Amino acid sequence: MLKHKAVVTGEIHLKRYRFGSNYSYIFNIGIHEDSEYKESNVLWSGELDNPPVEEGEKLYIMELDKTVIVKSKEKSTSGGYLYKTDFIEVIEDDETEKTLEKAKEDQREYVEKHNKKAEEDNQEEVKADKENNKKWYQFWK
Repeated sequence: MLKHKAVVTGEIHLKRYRFGSNYSYIFNIGIHEDSEYKESNVLWSGELDNPPVEEGEKLYIMELDKTVIVKSKEKSTSGGYLYKTDFIEVIEDDETEKTLEKAKEDQREYVEKHNKKAEEDNQEEVKADKENNKKWYQFWK
């Protein structure tokens, strides 16, 4: 059986935190975990049996004990194929802890701001109630 050279790649992302609303749910306000692209990395390289793997097909990498889905296939100048997959490895770095602390600080500021506003609204409501305070029997007259 004929074989072809293959290089299988994935992506490395950096873990980040942020405070705010979730993109899919506007009212889901809180600390959310995100990631940002850092670089591509080679998961595996070697020879695969022909025919080449097509886009959308699953590929099992025995050495990693992982199944990945091929997102794109590119012909290389060496006569083989470069397979870009859906594999994403999320790692933490020094900036990860800083983004978490910033998100916590933003959350504290948000809570303080809204607690203060709620307290002011409550005081205005109490004041309005005192001004319009009538005895229960006065409504029947």
